Amino acid sequence: MRKIFFSFLVFILFFMPVSVIAFEVQNKDTVFIDKEETIKGNLYAFGTSVIINGKVDGDVICLAGESLKINGTVTGDVIAGASLVDINGEIGGSVRVVGEMININGDVIRGVQALASSVSFGESSNVGMDVLLVSASSNIDGDIAGSVHGYSAKVNIFGDVGGDIKLRMDARVKNSKDTGFTPLIIQDSANIGGNVYYISSIKGFISEKASIGGEVGHTFYNKKRNDVFSFGNIVSLFAWMIIGLIIISLVKKDIKKLTKNNKTAWWKLVGIGILVMFITPVVCVLVLFTVIGIPAALISFILWIIVIYLAKILTGIMIGEKIINKFLPKKKDSLMWMMIFGILSIWVLCSLPVVGWMFCLAATWYGIGSVWYYLKYSNT
Repeated sequence: MRKIFFSFLVFILFFMPVSVIAFEVQNKDTVFIDKEETIKGNLYAFGTSVIINGKVDGDVICLAGESLKINGTVTGDVIAGASLVDINGEIGGSVRVVGEMININGDVIRGVQALASSVSFGESSNVGMDVLLVSASSNIDGDIAGSVHGYSAKVNIFGDVGGDIKLRMDARVKNSKDTGFTPLIIQDSANIGGNVYYISSIKGFISEKASIGGEVGHTFYNKKRNDVFSFGNIVSLFAWMIIGLIIISLVKKDIKKLTKNNKTAWWKLVGIGILVMFITPVVCVLVLFTVIGIPAALISFILWIIVIYLAKILTGIMIGEKIINKFLPKKKDSLMWMMIFGILSIWVLCSLPVVGWMFCLAATWYGIGSVWYYLKYSNT
């Protein structure tokens, strides 16, 4: 069954008319595109470090363990995941990146979607359309022609934003005069063409010298609604527990194999999870344009949603296995205790202020990657 399922996913991801699509795949420790080199078509790059000093006449789809640096030109989109992402060249399309630290210092003709601990738009950066941020902290010191949307614990704006600013700050960061924490700071040099609207538990700082073309609005979070131990969050925890119980009841043998035989480096599994999470819906949309691919695309999309929802729970069970082996070795064969301790751990980590969302994403990606790896190699 696993072989059939994996083969089906491979068909969905790769069975397309590639003969009419030019592309190049590079998979090695360091992928380096020289300044004088031109890649005709899309570049798929996988390695510890990826450096592009030349030109890619197409899209760049990259997964790097440590860093991605684009100093040259990419005529299409950049879709990437890396710990450190530096974009200093010119991107003809959009930038969709995931990482720990993302620095944009070049020109992006279209928009930017960035998910990271830290996102920075340097003084020389130019973005032609909207920016979507999901981060712990962000600095904007360049020129963004469109609007800035997103979710972040802290945003500092020095530069120009042609459209609106609409942000949700982290609700779990509470007001404290002692820390001096300010979620949104709009500096003297900032120039905002539209409205500024943000939701936070702490009021931000907007300089009187900053130029704002529209209105400024702020809304405080409802404290009861966003309390970690609210009724809704407790219900969510028990829902995870129930689903975990169903999983270990239905596929007990597979879960045991998944927890005991998973020796792959965590960052590789997270990387696989990122690729599966973001590439699958794109491929499903492309396959929808073929008559024979419509049923497969719809089924794959449904499976994709299910796996994303279950991924954190599976990660919790795998964490629980390590907790049990270390502290309760007498219960090392009990999936029930693994599930309880693991899901509690994931729930606590996801509830942490500022960084909780990063743990949730990492757990989701790790779970997706683990499932993919297990389906692919469990019978080999």
